[in-house]
Amino acid sequence: MTSPISRKKALGAELILLSVAFIWGTTFTIVKEALSDVQVFVFLGQRFLLAFVLFLPFMWLSRKNVSKQAIVQSLLLSLFLFGAYGFQTMGLKYTSASNAAFVT
Repeated sequence: MTSPISRKKALGAELILLSVAFIWGTTFTIVKEALSDVQVFVFLGQRFLLAFVLFLPFMWLSRKNVSKQAIVQSLLLSLFLFGAYGFQTMGLKYTSASNAAFVT
């Protein structure tokens, strides 16, 4: 038998997971709508630029802990991530939001 505290934590974790899945799922519909107004890579460029600007203060504060090797590796990984977002968003332009979410 689980303790009441453990069950309460598990319920909280399940609700958070459900919330994240809901938000993640709705973004496909939002992105699909946005693509009717703007091109894929313009949309992604704006999206990534906004994320960069929002995270810049945090990166600046922790810059003393970053090596050149970490920067090179981050740039390489970000290239793969941008490619994945590019393919996913391009596919979303040609299929339904539910199909894109399922494939993803």
